[in-house]
Amino acid sequence: MIRRPMQPGDAPGLAALVRACDETYREWAPAGWEPPQIMPGWAESFLAPDRWTQVRVDGDALVGVVSFRQAHEQSAPGPGHGPPLDGVAHLSILFVHPSRWRQGIASSMLDDAEAALDARGYRRAVLWTPEGAPAERLYAARGWERDGRRAWHPWVGLTVVGYTRDLT
Repeated sequence: MIRRPMQPGDAPGLAALVRACDETYREWAPAGWEPPQIMPGWAESFLAPDRWTQVRVDGDALVGVVSFRQAHEQSAPGPGHGPPLDGVAHLSILFVHPSRWRQGIASSMLDDAEAALDARGYRRAVLWTPEGAPAERLYAARGWERDGRRAWHPWVGLTVVGYTRDLT
């Protein structure tokens, strides 16, 4: 498996990866929930110069992605529109293809992201994840803690909760 920065040609693979992961939400999301449509240009947004985005590729398949950028004040999930938060990063996405879950890929990607956060001088990181998602167990096991933020995510159509982690 190759780890590398995201490249422009990865956008279709990222969209397919997210769709595959979103489909698994049906297992725990409320009855009738439907996966969101991926907006045009969404995957390409992770190539922006203010982001750090790394992918895992196995053969021709993109099997994982993790991304962060500086956090901004915000009261709800989504792009921060308030002033930047000094020393705080926002972990925007962490996805692993469901066929590759429980193989250590997500933990490895978090290791790389946390090392990059540290190298860039961030002291704390925050993220949002759907409430009740299996990802909550991963974040808790990795030292992330719920921080009291809770909001409705209109695009995903689920309640999300905030997590934070102090970095060393």
